[in-house]
Amino acid sequence: AKIQDLHQQIEELTQKVGSLQTENAALHSRTSILEKVLDMRNEQIQVMQESKEITQQVDEQTEGPPLTLTAVSGQSISLTTDMLKALSPEQIYKIYQTYIKELSSRLVELNQEACASEDITAQVEKLTKEVSFLLMRLSVVRPIETRKFIAVSRQYLHNEEEAIDMWKSVVNSINLNDKQKLDIVRWKQLFMQKVEPIVDERKKLNVQIQAHLPQESFHTRNAITYIKTHEAVAKLRENLRAEHNVTIEFCAAVFKGVLNSFQMASLLVQAYPAVPDALAVASAVIADMNDKGQALPSALADMQSNQGMPGLSMAAPLLCPASDHNPNAPSTAAAAAAAAAAAGVSQGASIGLGAVGQNQQVPLLQTLHGMGNRDVMAPPADLAAAAVDGLLGNQLQQ
Repeated sequence: AKIQDLHQQIEELTQKVGSLQTENAALHSRTSILEKVLDMRNEQIQVMQESKEITQQVDEQTEGPPLTLTAVSGQSISLTTDMLKALSPEQIYKIYQTYIKELSSRLVELNQEACASEDITAQVEKLTKEVSFLLMRLSVVRPIETRKFIAVSRQYLHNEEEAIDMWKSVVNSINLNDKQKLDIVRWKQLFMQKVEPIVDERKKLNVQIQAHLPQESFHTRNAITYIKTHEAVAKLRENLRAEHNVTIEFCAAVFKGVLNSFQMASLLVQAYPAVPDALAVASAVIADMNDKGQALPSALADMQSNQGMPGLSMAAPLLCPASDHNPNAPSTAAAAAAAAAAAGVSQGASIGLGAVGQNQQVPLLQTLHGMGNRDVMAPPADLAAAAVDGLLGNQLQQ
């Protein structure tokens, strides 16, 4: 009987040892998973700290002198970066409407006169430059709100065919010469080459985010899923920033490197209520060349079907026109403008679309220094919104 009791105790102890060994293995496994989670969290904290530093650098680089506007309320208005950030999309569009109205009046006056008045010509150039700098600064300091502003301006275009027809009409009205047309389609080719890998990467990131949706109740696995999703979202944010950089480069190349002041002013007026869109202009040029049987550059011959970029929204175009003395030189003027535009979004690093034999890089602040009166005192940040409403006055309430 004693021997049987001992055997029974041995069996019970053996079962307990086995159970303890199983629990020990599970604890080791869980400890290993937690260590990996901690490592991933530490890496994510480091990434977030680096992102915060980058954001601070961008804020420092986008600070510039106040932007002076002369077409609003019949007086000179100076807007600081804080005041630009406080503008609502509706206020932005009302300012834009004011400039279009003034430009339209000046262009009508020029057409009515037998010879161009130097005073009116200077006013057209000044107004075009001011609205250009306004949109450029907004695209750098408030990219999301600027995209909303552009999207609202195009709500009346109901489909792609209608949009292409409208932009073809606009392009025909600004009298582009053959060289300008070829320059525009070449810039589109470079833009497409740079944006396609960005869009492909975004598709992969979207798949990763969908794959990491939480599906189990086990907390540790949910933590890992959360971290992986957070990393994919951070990469997606960088992907969107890269698209924004390339888009600004492309807009600068077309609007500054190809068009002259009066073509830009005419484009602004003819496109209203829409905001000029470099990709739409390029697509319209290609469609018009196809309609007329004109030859496209060889590298673009296979891209005729890409009249639009579904899912690819445009950032605020840089409407700064090319020099009237040399309106057809995108290899220098446009590359410099692209570098300046990229500097404000990518922490000073020029991503330029590239120019053969050129290595242009213009700091953003150098470009911004010409935007307004340096002697104007900036109001305190907490008064920015109130100052904006006061400066815009009753005209923006109409």
